[in-house]
Amino acid sequence: MLPGLLQPESHRLFVGIGSLLNDMLPAEPLKVIFGSGVGYGQRPPAPDATYRFYAVRGPLSAQALGLAPELAITDSAMLVRAVALPPLSKRYRLSYMPHWWSDVHGHWRAACELAGIHFIDPLGGVETVLADLRETELLISEALHGTIVADALRTPWVPVSAYKHILSLKWEDWCQSVGLPYQPHRLAPLYHPDAVQARLRRLRGWAQTGPLGRLAERVLAQPAGWWYQRQVERNAQTLLQVAAQAAPQLTDDATLDRVTGRLLAALDTLKADYAAGRLILGRDQRPVTVLTA
Repeated sequence: MLPGLLQPESHRLFVGIGSLLNDMLPAEPLKVIFGSGVGYGQRPPAPDATYRFYAVRGPLSAQALGLAPELAITDSAMLVRAVALPPLSKRYRLSYMPHWWSDVHGHWRAACELAGIHFIDPLGGVETVLADLRETELLISEALHGTIVADALRTPWVPVSAYKHILSLKWEDWCQSVGLPYQPHRLAPLYHPDAVQARLRRLRGWAQTGPLGRLAERVLAQPAGWWYQRQVERNAQTLLQVAAQAAPQLTDDATLDRVTGRLLAALDTLKADYAAGRLILGRDQRPVTVLTA
């Protein structure tokens, strides 16, 4: 969608999908912002002439950065709607997609297998993940961008959260951009057996002979993996309960068409600025606005 612009360069940095607007951004070079948002790390200093804003993820990002409200369009991952994809049929009644960190540390595939739920690997290839999302009837998701892409491709979704690293700010930012509430269902954390054993050994050391220490001793006396299996069974059941009881969400068609149109208009502005040579630091330092649909 941006032929020629997304090249390795030393004088221009394209900042797109993700919670990337933070203190990790370098002072130089020129930063082209299209659909990203605030979240992790410290917020960057007030934007200066090294920034060109075309869109941010939502109103919370715009407010945090002191930007005009019209720049709060939506997450640019919604533009997957504008990509031609081959037709697919539904294969999975229910799928679950965790945040990538959650799966690395918790191995949620085991809970999905026990519950008979299709597991979508957050570290999988682009084509595989896109197909999985499109072939799903209902998505339970802890991954924000799994949800955004599912929403764009018209797969209903239910948000969940199991860990402290799930940042509600970025979810609320995007949800507000499309007029939806963020009300995640809670899942218990799931950790690998080795991690569980290590935590219990630390607990035993901290508690010494108190009641917590004695509880840790009893659990540690169980066969290796016993506590982990209990977690897997509990979360398998919880996922099925969420699927049965939660009300699926989906951005309404009119809103989706409106924000997609605004993103495409902003993209046209970006391409015009690039073609005119304005995306170079020190040139045309006027504030960049977006066309509204």
